[in-house]
Amino acid sequence: DETPPRIITSTPKSGDYVSFEADTFDLSVVTNELATCRWSYDATETYGAMTNNFICNDTFLQPSLSIGYMCSVTLPINNTEGAEENKFYVRCNDQPWLVGTPAESERNANAEPFEFIFTRPTDSITIDSVKPQGEQITTADQFTLNLEVKTSNGALNHTCSYSFSGFDTMIDFFDTGSPGLHLQIVDLKPNKYELYVRCVDETGDFDEEQVSFRVLKKSGAPLISRVWQNFRSEEHTSELQS
Repeated sequence: DETPPRIITSTPKSGDYVSFEADTFDLSVVTNELATCRWSYDATETYGAMTNNFICNDTFLQPSLSIGYMCSVTLPINNTEGAEENKFYVRCNDQPWLVGTPAESERNANAEPFEFIFTRPTDSITIDSVKPQGEQITTADQFTLNLEVKTSNGALNHTCSYSFSGFDTMIDFFDTGSPGLHLQIVDLKPNKYELYVRCVDETGDFDEEQVSFRVLKKSGAPLISRVWQNFRSEEHTSELQS
């Protein structure tokens, strides 16, 4: 074996967002051969100089996944205000069974590190507005209503859901998935409603809102509530004419 390990994939992937609320997050890498891995903030550090170890529990010919061997680590998040980018460098070394033997120097470590960049949002996902609220007037026994939710901040993908019975029974909006406007058309009978809304981004951060509105039915033709009448006597009319 003369080639160093290669990282096939990772969870999360480089470029993904991490939670605005978290101080740490878990990273798992999958290598094409049994290896040990380490990480550093410094791209120039060699594998031997790195002091932060991954946990690699797989054994030879018994990988965790069909595509390769897994190593995991918990990484810190830079929570300094205004800091969005978290950058880490990972190197792996093969043939771990040679550790402590005269042949340990024959192990093959990565000459170049694998760079991982994770983005922390500048703020957590936020529900900016929910519609409808207040009274909605209809003349029918069933009213078609547009539910509208606006979101901002957070990571790139926003998914909103709603319910009329509580946060335990949520249904995804029909038009949702990105920051901005989320839409759902519902048919409701005249009644008072409690609307529960939850929006979540790909990091798991979420925001919730609860609003009330009423669907009122106006039925029947307009009624005359008051009549004014102007009239004059014939005598008064003749006087005016003369």
